[in-house]
Amino acid sequence: MVDGRRRPVTSVPGGSSRGLRPLPALLILVALVAGSALLGAGVAALGPGAPALAAPSAPAGPSRGAGANESHHPDTALATISIDGVRPTVVTTTTGPTIVVEGTVRNTGERVLRSLTIRLQRGPAVRRAADLRTELAGDPATFEINGEFSAIANELRPGATTGFSLRMPLSSAAGLRISEPGIYPLLVNLNATPDDGAPARVADSRTLLPVLSLPPDPDRARRFVQDPAAARGLGPDGSVAARTSTPAPFTMLWPLAAPPQTVPGRVGAGATDRILLVNESLARSLGPGGRLYNLLVGLRPVKAAGPGDPRAAVRESLCLAIDPDLLVTVSAMTRGYAVLANPAAPAGPTKPGRGEAEAKAWLTELTALAANRCVVALPYAGVNLDALHRVGNTALTRLAVNNPADLVDAVLGVKSVRGMALPAAGHLTDNGVAELTKAELPTALAASDGIAPRGGSDPSGQYAIGRVRVSTFEPAISAALGAAGSSPHTLAYTPDAQRVDLNTESAVSRRQSALAALAFPAIVVPDARFPARPDDPLPVSGRGALIAPPMFWSVTPEDAVDLVATAGLLLRSGAATVAPLPAVVAATAKAPRPARLVPPLGAPEWLPAPETARSIDASANLTWQLQASLLGSPGVPQAGEAHAAAATPERYMAPLRYDLIRALPSPREASTNEARTRLIRTAQAARVSAVADTLQRMRASVSILDPGGRYTQVSERSPLLLVTRNELALPVRVRIETAAPLDFTIGDVGIIEIPARGTRQVQFPARSATSESTSVTFTLVSASGVLLGGDPIKLSVNSNAYGKPLFVVTLIAAGILVLLVARRMWHRLRGTPDPADADRPEASAQDRFLAGRDYSWRQGESTQHPPDGTDD
Repeated sequence: MVDGRRRPVTSVPGGSSRGLRPLPALLILVALVAGSALLGAGVAALGPGAPALAAPSAPAGPSRGAGANESHHPDTALATISIDGVRPTVVTTTTGPTIVVEGTVRNTGERVLRSLTIRLQRGPAVRRAADLRTELAGDPATFEINGEFSAIANELRPGATTGFSLRMPLSSAAGLRISEPGIYPLLVNLNATPDDGAPARVADSRTLLPVLSLPPDPDRARRFVQDPAAARGLGPDGSVAARTSTPAPFTMLWPLAAPPQTVPGRVGAGATDRILLVNESLARSLGPGGRLYNLLVGLRPVKAAGPGDPRAAVRESLCLAIDPDLLVTVSAMTRGYAVLANPAAPAGPTKPGRGEAEAKAWLTELTALAANRCVVALPYAGVNLDALHRVGNTALTRLAVNNPADLVDAVLGVKSVRGMALPAAGHLTDNGVAELTKAELPTALAASDGIAPRGGSDPSGQYAIGRVRVSTFEPAISAALGAAGSSPHTLAYTPDAQRVDLNTESAVSRRQSALAALAFPAIVVPDARFPARPDDPLPVSGRGALIAPPMFWSVTPEDAVDLVATAGLLLRSGAATVAPLPAVVAATAKAPRPARLVPPLGAPEWLPAPETARSIDASANLTWQLQASLLGSPGVPQAGEAHAAAATPERYMAPLRYDLIRALPSPREASTNEARTRLIRTAQAARVSAVADTLQRMRASVSILDPGGRYTQVSERSPLLLVTRNELALPVRVRIETAAPLDFTIGDVGIIEIPARGTRQVQFPARSATSESTSVTFTLVSASGVLLGGDPIKLSVNSNAYGKPLFVVTLIAAGILVLLVARRMWHRLRGTPDPADADRPEASAQDRFLAGRDYSWRQGESTQHPPDGTDD
């Protein structure tokens, strides 16, 4: 029996009777006339004795067909259905014999809807994980088990709403006819008659119902009494137990990640630097009601679960998967930050950030939640392995996929799970495996639809692909989880058949589908009658229930409560068993069964253009070269701090490398839009260009001050003096290379250190062998060989040295002097007068007298008359 209890009809203000617009009204009138003509022609063709066509909205008996004249796709412009409640969310032996679906119908068109009727339908049980999505996107004709139509309103005006409540038995012939555990698609079907139209299906809404076990049923109880041996799984009261003979190992990741928010092209000199963000969207996400805030709120019941609580088992199976980019950014926000006044102007003015308190509260709660819990690091900023392969920089790859664990441990004070890569997109390619091999990561998580086992599926869902071992998960389950929450989206690499129009489904219907997807591996035991692949009774993921939601998950606290409760129910019932992530990693590392990769549907818009990839490689190498020349400096403690972290070259240069990694994101949503591709590539190029510009400015910040004009040496060995300048926040080691003519020698001063934001005078020993003007070139390079300071400095040097002519003249003059002295000595020794004295006059008597007196006499008696009595 179907309970179609009505709810009050409500209408929007002024929505009593909206007139049709001229053009739509004309088109509708033409369509109706044409339709009436065709319908009349069809009836005439059948002859006068032909039966009349039945309107699908007529609630005439318990029809089991989908409705012969119902279209596959309703006119969603006329109405929408919002499922607001499903009870029970998971069927068990204790939940009762009926299912209740409640919701709201809204008239979204411009015509009055009349004679509104609604019913509940069921499709075949889901056998494969992919059907979790295809059954929500397929033909409604597959929903063959139908309830009766129930009237919910005589008319519904544009913009008005009315409620409904449908109740059906789970197992009886007049109900959903569910007789065994499984995942069952449900469809709520709305028929109505628009003004100036014919009765039609105007809206539907779909969801999934997980049936873990079934409550008592009189009919099944009679079967048990008649033949207990044949009624396997039945209880005496007709209840059906959960399938617990092969429980699914249950592991669940809880992702915490966000798109990058930092302004690119900025370096950091330590903990005292203020981070600059594009806008306040991350602060809003961390605050009450935000996406990241809700993700932590949803885990509070798990944290508080005590012994015996089913949620305690969930805690053992659950692992926090954290993006280190998010963690580092939030940690920096707790020390104060700034945001751009205009996000479109990265070099423009900034203003103080307002989310410091939210960042502190969120990080404090996360730290407490992560203590003594499983934590694993996601690749930095959700980097794309295929994009890393296109760049071809092994050091950058290791930084992106190996280093994140150290960052998470440093911020949260934990020891995260090591040895497994969790690619953000979930799909691996040969290029991705090559990058993991370079990074020396032995295991990875991979989507099952990208793996083709050799020789059949393995029950563990773990395989060997070259030197990398992979553990598989079902991407359809991830897609169902991604469709839940406040910001539902379709994951990248989702096949067309599995793409569901999420805009037509309510939050409750999407949540219900997520619960069913979560329970699928534990409830649906592989059956040889429904192989996942030809000649293979097991799905690629085997019996494992490794749940991997999308990176930017947006579940609400209500979603999280139901998900955790469902996981606890599966574990308590024995349909699933606890499988901690460290145990999964250890088992995966030993996976023996070989497999090959199946290329996924491409997402080329997320791969960098070749020129962008080359720029990333060059800039990454340059950051390490510059870092090798920098020196650390002690940190300056801030108010209230006992000490401050030292400013190291690694901390100074690392932000630029992480900016390059942020330019290589994994695809998040399914899209082939060319305009979106151009937008993504433009954003990638802009971030990479910002890093390249910063590196160029850093190189120009260390320079030689041009003395300008000429330099004059006092002597041939006078040194040359130059002044070097460093505008960077850290000291730098450099050397100055010189080039000069052969007749001008300059000594090498070796490696010198220039202080941070300071200058240093450098004295070069020099020797000039000529008095001519000489041109000398000085080139500044870092100690690691990076050209600094722009163009080399050219200096014109004038020397006072006379060179070889002066040397020759000096030697000749010295020789002449020696000869003259020798000649005079020769004549003196022989007692002969020197011919050079022949022209001198004879000395007077007074000169001879004075020559014979000593100096003291001359000083004391110089005023006396000469002995000859003559007057002066």
